[in-house]
Amino acid sequence: MFRLYFIRYGKSPKPLSWTPDGRLNVDGEVESAQYEFPDDKFPISFGIVTGDFNVSSLGLTSLEGCPETVGGACYIASNKIKDLRGGPKKVNELYMTDLPLLESLEGFPEEIVKVQLTWSSQMPLLRLLRAKEIVFDNKNNDSLAVHKILQQYAGQGKMALFDCQKDLEDAGYPGNAKW
Repeated sequence: MFRLYFIRYGKSPKPLSWTPDGRLNVDGEVESAQYEFPDDKFPISFGIVTGDFNVSSLGLTSLEGCPETVGGACYIASNKIKDLRGGPKKVNELYMTDLPLLESLEGFPEEIVKVQLTWSSQMPLLRLLRAKEIVFDNKNNDSLAVHKILQQYAGQGKMALFDCQKDLEDAGYPGNAKW
């Protein structure tokens, strides 16, 4: 059994609805009250969440079942995921810090305003160019140098891919210069 908190702030009087394919829409915010889900995955699937969606520190190994659209911020920090497949396709802000097993940004949102993550020299980062604002939570000389390069191309997506890739490689960060 699992529990989710559905928090509403003056939105619809009927905050929950189901899509024809069985996904849950929430007009409000979602925060899990469960510390770990069975099988380390969501027991239900979400469609749209109009507010924030917070599933940090749940021991998740997959984002399958996350909402396709999150109207606010999506917090997936401190989980055991290796990639972002199954995560939101459209989100305002994505907080994905302290994900020690994260190897790939495959599944990174197609539409995103801001992303915050922990920088790693081997993490392919070019997908981050979809975001208009990129923030690294760890601040050191290397992460600051990579941040400076990424931020000049932020929000341009694949249009800036080759220029950013070249700049990262020239600066000595070939592990970050991948899609």
